[in-house]
Amino acid sequence: MDEKDKIKKLEEELAKKENDLKIKELEEKIKSTDQKMQNDKSIKSNGYEGLYCSSDDKILLGFCGGLAHKFGVQTSIVRFIVFISGFFFVGWFYLAGLFLPKHSTK
Repeated sequence: MDEKDKIKKLEEELAKKENDLKIKELEEKIKSTDQKMQNDKSIKSNGYEGLYCSSDDKILLGFCGGLAHKFGVQTSIVRFIVFISGFFFVGWFYLAGLFLPKHSTK
């Protein structure tokens, strides 16, 4: 074998080793991505896709805990939003009662 053949053979071996390394890296990335997806599914999915009340994270009925778990946010944020929106809707109901005309019901 002359020098050119040895160099060509070494280049082929290096290219093959580079391909093998790339394949191993891709396999590791796929494996880690699959594990992440499995973890995400197991955390978010409880077998029921609709709205539900939480039996673990509840103050009154667990409605806010269920919403928080369903959408992946903190329960305190959901409770605050429900609290503020309650005042909003009660306020509109009260204003409507003040300004709507009165009719006798008997």
